[in-house]
Amino acid sequence: MKLIIHFICSPDPRIGYGVCALNFKKELELILPNNLFQVIVSDPRDNVKFSKTCEQLNLNRNKFNFINIHLTHGLDRQLLEIELPGYKVIYTMFETEVLPLGVKEILNEYDLVLTPSKWGAEILCSEIAQEKVEVVPLGVDPIIFHSWNSKLPMKEGDPFIFVAVGKYEARKSYKEIIEAFELSFSKDSNYRLLLKLDNLFLSNALEQASELIKSDRRHQIEIVKSEPAGSYLKVELMAQFYRSANCFLFPSKGEGWGLPLIEAISCGIPYIATNYSGQTEYLKYCNQLYSDLKFKKELIEDKLFLKYNKYKEDIIVKWAKPDIKDLASKMILIVDNWKLVKEQALLNAEIIHNNFSWRSSSEKLINVILKKLI
Repeated sequence: MKLIIHFICSPDPRIGYGVCALNFKKELELILPNNLFQVIVSDPRDNVKFSKTCEQLNLNRNKFNFINIHLTHGLDRQLLEIELPGYKVIYTMFETEVLPLGVKEILNEYDLVLTPSKWGAEILCSEIAQEKVEVVPLGVDPIIFHSWNSKLPMKEGDPFIFVAVGKYEARKSYKEIIEAFELSFSKDSNYRLLLKLDNLFLSNALEQASELIKSDRRHQIEIVKSEPAGSYLKVELMAQFYRSANCFLFPSKGEGWGLPLIEAISCGIPYIATNYSGQTEYLKYCNQLYSDLKFKKELIEDKLFLKYNKYKEDIIVKWAKPDIKDLASKMILIVDNWKLVKEQALLNAEIIHNNFSWRSSSEKLINVILKKLI
């Protein structure tokens, strides 16, 4: 009997889960025989189309096998509350070592819980039944996020460019990045810091970020804006942006996976990052001097994060707070040893291509589904 794999997610390339759904669908359609499998993606934001899709699936419940996979945060009950044939699976990730209130109870209602890292799986297994949890790493497209034209040597007089990419929020440590850059390099030095940031859920994100940059540093530190506002760079242009950098900065306090970091590494760019949380899944394979940033686990005080993630009052929830002085020091060390770390970065790109492509991620996904549910 034919198997229908039904992804439920907003297929928006500006959102991490949307990137996952689009790439899983693309790769599964390439590797699975279409006489035995069919892959569809439903957008729950479009109520009319989503209802019609669910209606069609219910009408054909006796003709096919069904796997419904909701890519979403752990508090989302939408898939659980709608009538659909087949198994109900959630693919989820989180940024703290403690699950927010309510997540455990909701996840226990799913037939299977998928997450991208062993770090995340260990946290889940401390809260829900171990047999329900499986690791399915995410990936990159090696054809797009390649390192071919990032092998060119620096020209004399070119500025040394640091880049940071990600959602604008306290968790991403943009304030710490800017402070470290200012500690490392003088106002008249030939160094640049480019920040590609956005937040679809925070209307004044760019204004808030701009306030972090001192007026006498605006010639060095630049926010790369999307035109029009709220749009995104196509993945090919995003890859070019990574390859324009000499070093990628990712001192995140906590990640479910860290898609910008693995994309930058895949492009052969030297990096500095907190080796903590979800990105440990692939950073443990990488070998580069001056890449591991010192950090301390400190109490989360970000009101915006705590507004959407509630915890028991007696539970202490911490993040990895990056050491600003160590970040500044490692930025200088990357500059001083750039030729060596660049060679190491190109080797890391090959490791990512060989182990964390979307093809290998999709193969892992289908193997888990067939083993656990079919």
